[in-house]
Amino acid sequence: MLALAATASCNCQQAPSVGGPSAQTSPAASRPIPIEETYTGIDEELRTLVRTQQEWEDLWSRLAANRIPRPAPPPVNFSEEVVVVAAMGTRPTGGHAIRIDSVRYEKDTLWVDVTSVIPGPTCMTTQALTAPVAAVAVERRPNVTGRFIDREEILDCG
Repeated sequence: MLALAATASCNCQQAPSVGGPSAQTSPAASRPIPIEETYTGIDEELRTLVRTQQEWEDLWSRLAANRIPRPAPPPVNFSEEVVVVAAMGTRPTGGHAIRIDSVRYEKDTLWVDVTSVIPGPTCMTTQALTAPVAAVAVERRPNVTGRFIDREEILDCG
């Protein structure tokens, strides 16, 4: 994905402080970025930090690829914020969702907790391809590496 693939490392693992944040961890204030579509143009799984306006515009052109006319990307002040993005990639049905549960700084690492929601076998879903995405803007800090902790939640619709 253009230059975005190199902007954050996706080290999908457990956080170093089991049972809660360590004394050196600070929650990062975040604000949601409005992404109103589950039918985005992000076909592959993606976890990244977007650090520049150009990266944001490039990613937004893919996020809003299925919308006509294509809306402008939500405003972000990249001198003060970075955008954390989590995308599921293409899924075979509706009922899938993704959310960014929390973001926190620990030294020079931004830890991001992501949950992918998957419909269980008893759930009724639309028979349409979906590609859910979640994004939040967080306070910008210098020389930060993004680390993503992925969890999966299976819906029980029975």
